[in-house]
Amino acid sequence: MKKITKETYLKWYEDMLFWRKFEDKLAAVYIQQKVRGFLHLYNGQEAVLAGALHVMDLSKDKMITAYRNHVQPIGMGVDPKRVMAELFGKKTGTSQGLGGSMHIFSKEHRFYGGHGIVGGQIPLGAGIAFGDKYHGSDAVTLCCFGDGAARQGSLHEAFNLAMLWKLPVVFICENNGYAMGTSVERTANHTEIWKLGLGYEMPCAPVDAMSPEKVAEALSPAIERARNGEGPTFLEMKTYRYRGHSMSDAQHYRTKDEVEDVNLHKEFDNWLKLCKDFERTNQDESILRHVGRDLNLWSNDHSAVVNCILGYLEQAFTEKMDNQIDADMFNDIKWQSTESVTNKKKYLMPSVKRGLSKRKEQLKKSTDVGHDDDRAGGGSSKIHNLDIEDRERNRKTVNV
Repeated sequence: MKKITKETYLKWYEDMLFWRKFEDKLAAVYIQQKVRGFLHLYNGQEAVLAGALHVMDLSKDKMITAYRNHVQPIGMGVDPKRVMAELFGKKTGTSQGLGGSMHIFSKEHRFYGGHGIVGGQIPLGAGIAFGDKYHGSDAVTLCCFGDGAARQGSLHEAFNLAMLWKLPVVFICENNGYAMGTSVERTANHTEIWKLGLGYEMPCAPVDAMSPEKVAEALSPAIERARNGEGPTFLEMKTYRYRGHSMSDAQHYRTKDEVEDVNLHKEFDNWLKLCKDFERTNQDESILRHVGRDLNLWSNDHSAVVNCILGYLEQAFTEKMDNQIDADMFNDIKWQSTESVTNKKKYLMPSVKRGLSKRKEQLKKSTDVGHDDDRAGGGSSKIHNLDIEDRERNRKTVNV
């Protein structure tokens, strides 16, 4: 494995920050209906990709994953503009705008998707590895899937043949805790997914995937084993996603406190280590002086330390990231027109207003008649009934 240096930490931080901002930008334009269909974001799981890229040989190694697949091709060398264009349905996208969010693809950079069928990519990953072995290539395939896909039958078929034929593949389960909205505890009678490899005598292990360093340390021997013809490895990357399963996920299955707790505590040690490495680099004395001071003052307060680190370290990258995403990213992308929606509102709202005005006049006349009848008795019930009917009609009109 390549040595992890201060430059490595800086590169990891820059890459992960860019990927996080890329996904956040997608969330923003999705709400504006400029990106359509499903949208599954990678927020929280970036360390898996960062650690993997450190030990992969990007000149020949391959990757295949599920539908949470926007930033992986970027990490492997695909132009972020092409990924964004694909999400916008543009011809300049990685799949000519035909794949969308769940089907990013780049043969040039050996990224084989984005797959919408849960677990569908697992046998395909084994097949890619079989092709490399058949043709005498020493390339290795990283086959990624979620904890929900680990319950699919296709996983067991792929595991069996991968071990039988000693295929050069590393199976990676990105266990983010939930299969859509179903927790790992509710999908099987055990929560240690990595133990599924034991039934096939496949080398397997759990990994703290909130740390790119630990991911790299676990993947390096697995990739070397596969490259040397010793067969596959199965790694369970224990990570966490900070956003919902998709943009339509209301997340009723977990609390905000749970997400916040994971954010502060699982990432705390990683940010702290990164901060201390910054102190040793002496690249920016003003930033380092503040960080060192704040660490001494707030060493027992996780929240304060995390905020401190994010506040000072992002100064080195945030402006660059914002400029790259906001200015350059969308230069070649034409926004989807909202003219049809605007026209509907243009003709709908005056009609609603006219209808409400007409009913208001009718109500006024009915009320006047009601007061006359009330003196003769029985008028108040008519007014009450008119009020109920009017509110019901107005409610239906507004809903339309």
